[in-house]
Amino acid sequence: NTYKKMLEDIDHVIIKQNIMIDNKFNADVIGYHVKDSYISISILMFRNGVLNVKHNQVLSFVDSIEDTISNFLLQYYSSNIVPKEIILPEMEDMDILREILSTKVNYYSKGDKHTLIEMAVQNAVVGMEEKYLLSKQDDDKYDRIIKKLQEYTHVDSIKTIELIDNSHLQGTNPVSAVVVFENGYPNKKICNNNGAVYSFDYSDGLSLL
Repeated sequence: NTYKKMLEDIDHVIIKQNIMIDNKFNADVIGYHVKDSYISISILMFRNGVLNVKHNQVLSFVDSIEDTISNFLLQYYSSNIVPKEIILPEMEDMDILREILSTKVNYYSKGDKHTLIEMAVQNAVVGMEEKYLLSKQDDDKYDRIIKKLQEYTHVDSIKTIELIDNSHLQGTNPVSAVVVFENGYPNKKICNNNGAVYSFDYSDGLSLL
């Protein structure tokens, strides 16, 4: 279908650049792209002058863009090898990252290394578009399911769905769990999976509702 082809096209994007990279070049190049309340962060990992891995993460953010990027990198490198150099767009937090990560953290305004930053940004853009395409797929799938559900239940509009599960251990320790979906997505503020029930007829789970 259309979305599948668009995702395949994104997956095979090749950025052609004439870049001279030394075979001793070991660095992670960072780029980012912001859309709405999301930020896409891309990491291009070069080892011995070769691009080995491309890692992309899309996050929602409420803090400043720089704080979000810094926090992400600190968390990422807490469980991944810190390279000899991290190259990223110009940021005020560079000194903090240098101190905590104990490595070179640099921005280059021109030359091949600046071109690498632009490539990382391009990869971040692709990652963001992929997220929005997948979200669009999810929305379309949800709309089809809801229309079918409205037909079966003869309800004009369905915006909230509640799922309730009652359980007990041979008539003792009864509990109930509630999961709420609003417009196709779970509402974690309402969901409750730790609701103890203290008195009920365990043979009639419907009465718990």
